[in-house]
Amino acid sequence: MRSLVKSGWLVSHNGSSHEIIRNGELVFEGPQIIFVGRGFDGTADRTIDASGKLVGPGFVDSHVHAGHRAIHRLMSDTGRPEFLGQPFYELMPRIGTQSSGDPRRAAIQTLDLQAKYTVAELLRNGTTTFVEFGASSMTCPPEVPSL
Repeated sequence: MRSLVKSGWLVSHNGSSHEIIRNGELVFEGPQIIFVGRGFDGTADRTIDASGKLVGPGFVDSHVHAGHRAIHRLMSDTGRPEFLGQPFYELMPRIGTQSSGDPRRAAIQTLDLQAKYTVAELLRNGTTTFVEFGASSMTCPPEVPSL
């Protein structure tokens, strides 16, 4: 399927450097980009209206700790209502410590949830490729050995 993306700003590469094309168009078919510029004169099976938005390549983050303190990044976006929206990290309770079940299982579930959040956050911010350096055992309850 051939898709046409109409952007507000399009990050492209002209062969020697990056440039931003105002009201640019990007056409791709499967994993292949077939057009970058203005005024695509071919046909497309679907058009994606991204006018007013920045369209760019997938960014690379070469140092990610998926599942590490993801709740802190969420608080940076939203804050804590009981502290007037301020992201006071040092007052954040440990996640998974209140579980009545197996603490190791709770820790694994916590890391899994935080890792999923981390990937969603990376995608939301345009990162499509990342290197995972491992989650810290700091997210595990103290009675659980490092995973």
